[in-house]
Amino acid sequence: MDWNISAEEFLTIYEKYGTDIIVLDVREEHEFKCYRLPSSILLPMDELYCRVKELNQAWPIYIICEHGIRSIHATMILYDLGFNQVYNVMGGFEKIMNYKGLIT
Repeated sequence: MDWNISAEEFLTIYEKYGTDIIVLDVREEHEFKCYRLPSSILLPMDELYCRVKELNQAWPIYIICEHGIRSIHATMILYDLGFNQVYNVMGGFEKIMNYKGLIT
């Protein structure tokens, strides 16, 4: 399975489907407070196993972090737990910061 999606592909999907997808932010709370995507869900990596039942497996889940390292690990974990529609946003916020108007 190809879990990776480029930042550009993700932003196209995000702009089109926004609230019909899950954007899972696996950064820490202090990072999330600095900037985030509207409607994203904060679920830090160290809480992922404990809170996985909060996620709807029927919806596509796009996982984002600062640079794409934590998000690839979260993507693999969710896939191993039976999630079929999970995608790692490659490069994370580092790659999408230049797109103005999306980040709050």
